[in-house]
Amino acid sequence: MGAGTFYMKIILSAITGNEEAVIERFVRSFAPAVDEFVFVRAIGIQEPDETVEIIRRTCSELGKVVDFLTYENKTEFCHVDNFGTARQLSLTAAADGAEEGDYIIWADADDVLIDGGAEEIRAAAESGSHDVFIMPYHVRGDKQVVWRERMVKADLGAQWEHAIHEQMSFPREVSCRMIRGAVIEHSPLDAKAGGHERNLAILQSELRDTPRNMFYLAQELFQNGKLREFRPIAEAALVIPGMDTLERYEILMQLAQTPGTKSKDLAASAFALMPDRREALALLTNYAIIDGDHAKAMSLADVMMSIPKPRKTYWSMNNEWYGWKGDELYRQCLRLNGREDAVVKSA
Repeated sequence: MGAGTFYMKIILSAITGNEEAVIERFVRSFAPAVDEFVFVRAIGIQEPDETVEIIRRTCSELGKVVDFLTYENKTEFCHVDNFGTARQLSLTAAADGAEEGDYIIWADADDVLIDGGAEEIRAAAESGSHDVFIMPYHVRGDKQVVWRERMVKADLGAQWEHAIHEQMSFPREVSCRMIRGAVIEHSPLDAKAGGHERNLAILQSELRDTPRNMFYLAQELFQNGKLREFRPIAEAALVIPGMDTLERYEILMQLAQTPGTKSKDLAASAFALMPDRREALALLTNYAIIDGDHAKAMSLADVMMSIPKPRKTYWSMNNEWYGWKGDELYRQCLRLNGREDAVVKSA
């Protein structure tokens, strides 16, 4: 490298629990895109497994620099007690080891970088054109794609916030660019479990009557099937000022599927709140079918099918309602209304 030659680095910032089953896959997946790894070990009161040893061995084989730190819980959990704080420890360490022009990218130990993503990430960082690069995150295959702020300039001063469902914040206005070809996929092992119980424990210890914490506590209860506990939390969350539109929509939709609630009114309220989405209309259509009101079901299905897929990707959007699932519900309504010829044409 000649005198005055500038070389930009990409540093991967991550936290890891006991992830010996997936951690080599993670390192090998992201290695083509990055120059260095910074890991924060966050395992609560568990005994450590072979995760660190596997990382050291794999990075040595691949010629990658790696650094380790340890996050100490404030509470006696068998897991990390504050994801935001642990992530910040890793992010700060990465920034401390960076130079002007370097970038930091973050990911989780059970994520993988899809083929072709490394080249996209390298090209974006080498351009140095933006403070923040946003990349698609495939959470459940193609059913749920979330766009996340994924790579940031190391000297930007980015900060992680919140104990779970963390979000990155910035100290000033930033320039952003989306990289569609750099796809990261969440790919946990089928056997992995306990996430809901972990999140419940963290939320219950962190709860401060804020809309955000109330919302996520309600989510964990609903997804864990604890509907009796979910309902009062969800109803309380709806009346606390400050909840954003998307969170309110999710609460309304979940309450609309909870026994003992005014399901149709809640689904109708959800649709009125976000009329560019199909999920609430699909739910109302199904309720009309259950009630035997086939004409109403057809009318609702017609409106549902007239709604195109939103240009903005919501993190909770179910893409199937804009594809085969929506088509199948519509054909069902056609059949129930004796419109067999239309069923054939729409198939």
